[in-house]
Amino acid sequence: MKKIIVLVLAVLALVAFFYFRTAKNFMNCEFQFERVSKVLVAGVDITHVDGVNKLNIMDAAKLYAAVNGGNLMMDLDVDLRVKNPNEEPAQLDGMDYLLWIDDRQVAEGSLEQKVTIPAKEEQTVNLPVRVDLKDVLTSDKLDVIADFVFGLASDNVDASRVKVSLKPYFTIAGETVKFPSYITVGGDQMMPKK
Repeated sequence: MKKIIVLVLAVLALVAFFYFRTAKNFMNCEFQFERVSKVLVAGVDITHVDGVNKLNIMDAAKLYAAVNGGNLMMDLDVDLRVKNPNEEPAQLDGMDYLLWIDDRQVAEGSLEQKVTIPAKEEQTVNLPVRVDLKDVLTSDKLDVIADFVFGLASDNVDASRVKVSLKPYFTIAGETVKFPSYITVGGDQMMPKK
């Protein structure tokens, strides 16, 4: 019985060591908001479009019908740049996230896939986000909606408008362990032009 208790304690200590090392590596990573790489509104791709007048007639008609019909779903791909300065890989099993635009929470979601950043390397992590514009915009005026949506889609959009709060998690011995608080990224730079 004593050997079993010692073995269980040793396994728990090993698991705790692995968790804290992985968590420490991930916490040492540098996060940077990179860009909004895709914007779809009601199924119309407006990525890199800076106004309704730049759309073809069919896409403009679809957007107008969506606004009038109340189907204002917007799908975004939000890209984060993660740099791992550690001597060993940083890894997580997923993350919960909150998307903020103009200091207002507009969406939440989860990225349920393993992310590994090799030692001394950096890579882009893509967060697919779905936003119901009816819940975000308090005014139903077409010009307010257009300014908001095309402001996110343009190549020169002010990245200070967009922030992402992340809560990474790890799976250890079949149990999900989440960070106790969110890490907020973005809100202080201009998005690069393509």
